[in-house]
Amino acid sequence: VLLLAVLFFSAVAVLLGAPFTGQSIIWSTGPWALVMAALTTRVRAEGRGNNTRARGLGDAVNEAVEGLRLDSWCAMLGAWLGAVVIPLDWGQPWQKWPVPAIIGAESGFIIGLLVDILWKALQ
Repeated sequence: VLLLAVLFFSAVAVLLGAPFTGQSIIWSTGPWALVMAALTTRVRAEGRGNNTRARGLGDAVNEAVEGLRLDSWCAMLGAWLGAVVIPLDWGQPWQKWPVPAIIGAESGFIIGLLVDILWKALQ
């Protein structure tokens, strides 16, 4: 599942304008796709570990999978929001692909975790 997710995220990134030359796919798009796959495919792995049938990012079947689904959506939203700074012409090293998208994905994932923890604590 992880390998398919890496290939999927690589293809999506290239279709949205990420570099596709030999070295850049290995050293820039590939690591981003691996991070995204690791942050989003946990939904299926954790759902199966709980002896339930998770449906990826669709409908969750129990509360644990619901929290993982929120984390995955927040990671994807964070990567998208992080990529906003890439076309700005500041010339900073942190602005080059895939640094802002990876930082955004990880930040979004952490925010999703915190929201899930707070939501469960308040219920």
